[in-house]
Amino acid sequence: MRGEGRGEYRIGAVFSNREIIAGIVDSRHRVVSRASLALGAGCDYRETARLVADCAGLAARGLGIDPDLCASVGVGCPGIANRETGEVVYSGPMVWNHVPFGKELQKQFPGAQTVSVAELAGCTALGESLAGAALRCTQVVLFQFGAGISSGVVVDGRIFGGKYCAGARLGHCTIVSGGKTCSCGRKGCFEAYASLEALAEQAREAAARYKNTLLGRYDALTISPAEVMDCARKGDRAARRVLGQYIDYVSDGIVNAVNAFRPEIVVLGGAEVKFWKESLDEINSRCCERYYGAALLPVPKVVLASLGVDAGLIGAAALGEAGN
Repeated sequence: MRGEGRGEYRIGAVFSNREIIAGIVDSRHRVVSRASLALGAGCDYRETARLVADCAGLAARGLGIDPDLCASVGVGCPGIANRETGEVVYSGPMVWNHVPFGKELQKQFPGAQTVSVAELAGCTALGESLAGAALRCTQVVLFQFGAGISSGVVVDGRIFGGKYCAGARLGHCTIVSGGKTCSCGRKGCFEAYASLEALAEQAREAAARYKNTLLGRYDALTISPAEVMDCARKGDRAARRVLGQYIDYVSDGIVNAVNAFRPEIVVLGGAEVKFWKESLDEINSRCCERYYGAALLPVPKVVLASLGVDAGLIGAAALGEAGN
């Protein structure tokens, strides 16, 4: 087994879709080896820390190196993770509340110079800025769309989390006062209107209402965002109406984020990132009409994420670098 110098490789890991994914990241922010292990629902944080170590070991051995020689370890966890203390304050997917996950990780990686925990979307935004769609940008806003909306913000090349690392929750900014109830219990959140689950709900309502359309021919209970896009592409009026309103919601959320942070670039990601490709021009057009100071200053471009899960691995691994 090779024994490269301690500064050459770092370990990054993320929790994604009931699995742990760990990667070995080199000094040029490339994932050179990766491994994954199943992660049960509600897995105890101590057991999860052990699984992270096991998974990192698999990735290291796949490259032929000793994992103990990796300079640092970083983990991206969904929810609220306090980077200063290593505490995961809350994680819905993990069913955790106020657990000392960082301290438990340190026990599993006693030789690492730094062991860090941060919110997953923040790690993803950092990764895209280091090696992906936002390369060479130091001011970045990233949205990940799925059943909900998670967001990450990079300010001056560092993940921005605000006090207790509980800020930058852009999916929970209000876009419709007194509107639909969000998963967080509040009303009118960006997530309640612009998540892919929200789009599917809007499509189901339209399919039930306009049965004599292409959209209406689909099973209203199972219609997907891709099917909405396909119907709209074919000129179906119901699908075009749904998609047009949905793009308005998405644009409102992006504009709010840009007016707050004024990033160089906005990155859209998530499991179905390709869904956005045909809508990007329209999203950019609508956003440009609404940005504060658009007539006076350059405006950020909205682009697609390019790294997939590797962005989270790269960003998590970079948590141990100077300045992060």
